Amino acid sequence: MQRIGHFVERLFREREIILRSQVGVRYVPLSPGLQRGLATVAALGLVVTAWTLADHHQAWRLVDLKNSEVSRVEEAYRLAIDSLGAAVDGATETGRAEGASAILSLVAQNESLQRHLSEVEKRLAAAEMERERASSVHEQLIERLQLLDRQVRSVASKNVELGAVVTTLEQHLTDAMGERGRLAVERDRLARERNALRAEIQELERRQGTLTTTHEQTVAQLAERTQVGIEGLKRLIGRTGVDAERLLATHLAGGQGGPFVAVPPGDRVQANLVGLGSQIGRLEEMRKLLRALPVGAPLENYNLMSPFGVRRDPFTGQLAMHNGLDLSAPSRTLVHSTAGGTVTTAGWNGEFGNLVEIDHGYGLTTRYGHLSRIHVKVGQRVASHHAVGLVGTTGRSTGPHVHYEVLVDGKNLNPAKFLEAARYVSKSQ
Repeated sequence: MQRIGHFVERLFREREIILRSQVGVRYVPLSPGLQRGLATVAALGLVVTAWTLADHHQAWRLVDLKNSEVSRVEEAYRLAIDSLGAAVDGATETGRAEGASAILSLVAQNESLQRHLSEVEKRLAAAEMERERASSVHEQLIERLQLLDRQVRSVASKNVELGAVVTTLEQHLTDAMGERGRLAVERDRLARERNALRAEIQELERRQGTLTTTHEQTVAQLAERTQVGIEGLKRLIGRTGVDAERLLATHLAGGQGGPFVAVPPGDRVQANLVGLGSQIGRLEEMRKLLRALPVGAPLENYNLMSPFGVRRDPFTGQLAMHNGLDLSAPSRTLVHSTAGGTVTTAGWNGEFGNLVEIDHGYGLTTRYGHLSRIHVKVGQRVASHHAVGLVGTTGRSTGPHVHYEVLVDGKNLNPAKFLEAARYVSKSQ
């Protein structure tokens, strides 16, 4: 059975009918099921036709045999009648006895022939009935063949419909192949663009690496220069006796906060920029502190009458601590502020006489005593070298001069260092 099944599968495999026309070539597929159906219909038609023809041929053959036999009987009957007539004629000559005997014999032969003829007629009637039955079967077979023909025509019509469907599918296939070609071209174009973009990205990455290296070097150089600047300003400010780091830490301390937002790990550029920004911030604060330092003298021209430190009191002659400088000048000479700031005191203050005190920020304060007149008022913002009053001798004084003090966080420092630092500060600014 497996061999038969295999043979059937090989016999009715997938086939195509090629239809050529002026517009092109069309392929009509024949499935194995359709082939088996057509083969079955054809085989059935052949069998029915062969059987019909065989049956019809047999019926007519029987009829021909019956007709031949009837003809032979009729011929024998005619011969018997002729013999009977001859016998009758001969009876007159040979005698009545022999004639009677011959007549009896002929009668017997006639009866036998009549019986045989009756049988032949019956057989002929049966053959006629068989012929009619064969004709009926033949007509039925013809009807069945016509039905099969209609079915075949229906199958052919469906095959035509299938051909139209196949044509549509072929058109769709042609369109799909065209679209596939277009997509292939587009894919190749995109592949070229992707390769070009990859090359461009690689070049950008290379350039980014170069820029990152250059940026890091530049940031490192700027950081180094900034640090050098910070150290230089620290040394310059240190000439006045002020600890710049401690002063900034004290007066710039403040709160910080905000949500934590992590930066990508390994971002050296960002880290370097943050570090550089911190250094630049410190440098700027150092510069602000330098600008706030009360460097220089409050008088254009003066004589140093008494330095900072221990001295003999001019009134008692005893040793006493002198917290400032006594700078003498003609009475009513303009006294200038040594740095910008806010006036916190402007008026009489005991032994200082008329006193002006200015807050310069960062805990720095300057005092100007023994003035004959005050030109500022409390709360007033003054710039560096602003006229704050006139030289006088008010308060505990022996003559026209200015008692000049510099304080840091309420502690007196030697103003002479600030006067000396004026040469370097003016160069750095």
